Amino acid sequence: MKIIGVFGGSGTGKSTASKMISSKIKNSIIINVDKYMHEELENQKDLILDTLEIEGTDRNKYICNHTVQSLEVSIITIGIIEEKVYSKVLKDIESFRNKYKYIILDWYAIPLTRLYNICDYTVCVYADYDKRLKRLTERLKDSNIYGYGDRSYWSYEQDAIEKRVTITALNDYGYIADFLIENNSNIADMEEKVNNIVKNIEDKICNNL
Repeated sequence: MKIIGVFGGSGTGKSTASKMISSKIKNSIIINVDKYMHEELENQKDLILDTLEIEGTDRNKYICNHTVQSLEVSIITIGIIEEKVYSKVLKDIESFRNKYKYIILDWYAIPLTRLYNICDYTVCVYADYDKRLKRLTERLKDSNIYGYGDRSYWSYEQDAIEKRVTITALNDYGYIADFLIENNSNIADMEEKVNNIVKNIEDKICNNL
């Protein structure tokens, strides 16, 4: 079993890349780490807000909007939820170990270091600021089309969206990945890059046999 980590900032297209990679690699499955991150943001919101000394009635919205707008808040928040998120991912990996040849971990924003360290191969997806800003604006305003479910608690103010893109850009260069996907063009261009990555990974595995 090999673990492929796909990470990138908000609006880079990393989830699209993850799905594309999975569709081209036989016997693979995606673990959406973001789902566990959102679960733990909800589960640990009181602890997070108490730690940040935030008061008021709109505490839940504060977490969702500010963990991706402020580096300081992000670091504190990740520090609180990382252990539980990591444990859930490991549990999934163990349950899939004898069922799949490849496991693809898909996560965003401020990286979870432990996830990066357990990957056999890593793929960083990145894009220009303007491209990401446009994608994220469209996504947040009509999130159900993209299959993300209700994200009505996210702020749609342009300033908040711009901060989110700026902060999550730190993820683009936070780690040295094995492969890079610059996603500033179209879906056909991404598919070509994914094809090259998949071939490269498969060649590396064959050479190591």
